[in-house]
Amino acid sequence: TPEEGDLDAAEVAARHLFSLDRSPQPFYQHVAGDPYLGPICRALWGLRPLGSPSIFEMLITAILGQQISMIAAHAIKERVVLALGTSAKVAGTRYHAFPTPEALAEADPAAYLRFKFSRRKAEYVRDLAAAVAGGTVDLEALRGQPHQAILEQLLALRGIGRWTAEYVLLRGYGDADALPTGDAGLRRQVYRQYHLPQPPSDTELIALAEGWRPYRSWATLYLWSAEWAMPSRNSVF
Repeated sequence: TPEEGDLDAAEVAARHLFSLDRSPQPFYQHVAGDPYLGPICRALWGLRPLGSPSIFEMLITAILGQQISMIAAHAIKERVVLALGTSAKVAGTRYHAFPTPEALAEADPAAYLRFKFSRRKAEYVRDLAAAVAGGTVDLEALRGQPHQAILEQLLALRGIGRWTAEYVLLRGYGDADALPTGDAGLRRQVYRQYHLPQPPSDTELIALAEGWRPYRSWATLYLWSAEWAMPSRNSVF
């Protein structure tokens, strides 16, 4: 029988995973009159970001996604989970947990190459895992801190650039106003949905996104998902 503390921890993890404490309603009100985001919100009504039970897992996931496709990153993550994570069988189905920082820090470096990590990403992940396992980095303690404070601490970590940090702010920390400007998917959807003559540069995207403040994370999420919900004039890039 699960203990009360286990159930409490499971509830917290579920709330983080499904963003149950984040309502899109203020964002909807903010962009109700926007001729582009307004219809997208109505088509995707109720959509919330898929988060992660832990910031550590989300940060590792973001590192894996650097400069490769989501499909490739997912395949690598699956190999890591199956090889280094624990598992439990419930009602005939086996469930696998993401590896602990200790498991990733102690794994044979050669194993990362078998998982299809690049050598540099393997170094980033092992360094981060060792820092979290050793207590020198506490990612969970940053929850609730201001956007800039979290951003600066993430950027100080080896292998964490602006895109990765903003992505983790959006999906991991639940920051309402993160903007991963270097994200190709976001730039593609802004180009398509806003009927621009060409994909926006980082500077152009930042300027356009001023109208989304303080809900740039929500705007990003809905634009990411717009491809499956909205027709668009631009069909290339």
